[in-house]
Amino acid sequence: MNKYIKFAVLGVLSWALGACSDDLEREPSPVVSPDCIGAYFSESNTYNYELDPAITSVTLTVGRDKTDAAVTVPIKVINNSDNIFVIPESVSFAAGEAETTLDVTFPNAEMGVEYSFELTFAPEYINPYKGESLSRTSIQRIKWENIGMGVYIDGTVSTFFGVSPMAVGVEIEKADLGSSMKYRFYNAYSPAEFYLNRNPDIYDGYPYNGDFLGDRLFVLTSNIDGVSMQVARTGLDLGYGEMIIGSVYGNLSSDIKTYPLGTIANNVITFPVNSLFIQDNDGAAPASKNETKLYLSMDDYIASFETGE
Repeated sequence: MNKYIKFAVLGVLSWALGACSDDLEREPSPVVSPDCIGAYFSESNTYNYELDPAITSVTLTVGRDKTDAAVTVPIKVINNSDNIFVIPESVSFAAGEAETTLDVTFPNAEMGVEYSFELTFAPEYINPYKGESLSRTSIQRIKWENIGMGVYIDGTVSTFFGVSPMAVGVEIEKADLGSSMKYRFYNAYSPAEFYLNRNPDIYDGYPYNGDFLGDRLFVLTSNIDGVSMQVARTGLDLGYGEMIIGSVYGNLSSDIKTYPLGTIANNVITFPVNSLFIQDNDGAAPASKNETKLYLSMDDYIASFETGE
């Protein structure tokens, strides 16, 4: 009986919705003027820049659909961080020209600060059916210096799967931003192929490896509050999807007492118990059993192993 009642109700609802739909007035779709040039920002543009401090400009490619006549298109600025960007008021196309360039400069951008801008065109120059015309672009001027081979000792995968922490050699770069220091390295979890050192053992990759999904970047930031690890994909898939890793504080929790940041001392960055998380498709787990360490020099790691520190 309940089944038949359900079907009857559904039938009435379907009839009512159909009847109402006939009475609704739909807003007419916008009509594109035949004179509209269809200006757009090219999909080939880069929208996130990390630049050498000597670079003070970026170039965007701007295109249009209707190319028969020369035209100048006004630029509308939606956002300009701290007014740091010098943005032209317009961009010009010659007759027959489908694409041109737009130079945006930032001579006064400070080192290590991320700035962004957003641009578009007046509606009469845009074809709304051709996709988004908005250009969202961020830049950061930063100078990286290679400081050589260091050693990364993971305390997260080892916690997740109950395996022993292993020492992996990684090439480290640093950037001095004045109030903070950044460190970065690649592929801490790529498959191990050989030893970089014996006694102590230092691998060229991560020994407990399943499917490696490609190059991955890890970035650490050290400031007065401590050291944080930016959330990053690891490239490591042990059968549950690609793992990601990062600091618990600031990402999964605001409780810095329970989930502390890392520390740096004697050329070693240490992430204590509970400071990092690792997550796959099944969920997240704080690194509750083992520390994670980054020795900024392989020699320092070997020396600490010999002294037992």
